[in-house]
Amino acid sequence: MLGLRRRRDAASVMLSARPGRGGSRLEIVERHGIQLASAAFLLGENQGLGAEAGIAQLIVRRLIADAAWGDVDCLVADLPPGMADVQQFVFGLRARPVYVLVVVTPQVIAHQDARRLLADLGWHGVASLGGVENMSGQICPSCGEATELFPPAPAEDSIWGLIPKLASTPFSAQAARDADQGRPVMITGAVPGQAAAYRALAGELWAEITRPAAAQA
Repeated sequence: MLGLRRRRDAASVMLSARPGRGGSRLEIVERHGIQLASAAFLLGENQGLGAEAGIAQLIVRRLIADAAWGDVDCLVADLPPGMADVQQFVFGLRARPVYVLVVVTPQVIAHQDARRLLADLGWHGVASLGGVENMSGQICPSCGEATELFPPAPAEDSIWGLIPKLASTPFSAQAARDADQGRPVMITGAVPGQAAAYRALAGELWAEITRPAAAQA
């Protein structure tokens, strides 16, 4: 979604290296002021990335701990839903505080998966900051009104009784087209409703993670 692709196939992938050795740090890419490392950069776009759990953990460590990050405020790891090996491995890399922002679509199956995740977080000493409802509706390209995309989860299955809903972001075909071309909505401003939701969300998250430890306890 930032317009970055690796077309050339990789002959090999370095998963680990002795510190100080040439190539020991994974190069990062910067776009729109965001530093980025991705498993999609390790292989060509037509190469598969099937890996057993142990190899997947090495890849995650390479992306997080062995990347040549510059001066960053925080590291955001985009993880698939659930509590598989990769998620648990990331939660175990706790050199600094780890927070989880849960993203769900409105339908019940998404909330059921997220509830399992929330039940597991306590075992890892990880705090949930709250949640985001993605695809909360669809913005009509003609009139600008939002209509429902999915039926909402019933109250007994919803996660909103467990964590606060920090933002709702509607789907926009225009924003999706722009993202496919590497132009995020926060750069284009083409969908003000989405941009405003993301801006408010970022403010809430930053206020939470920069609070003194005593205030968070």
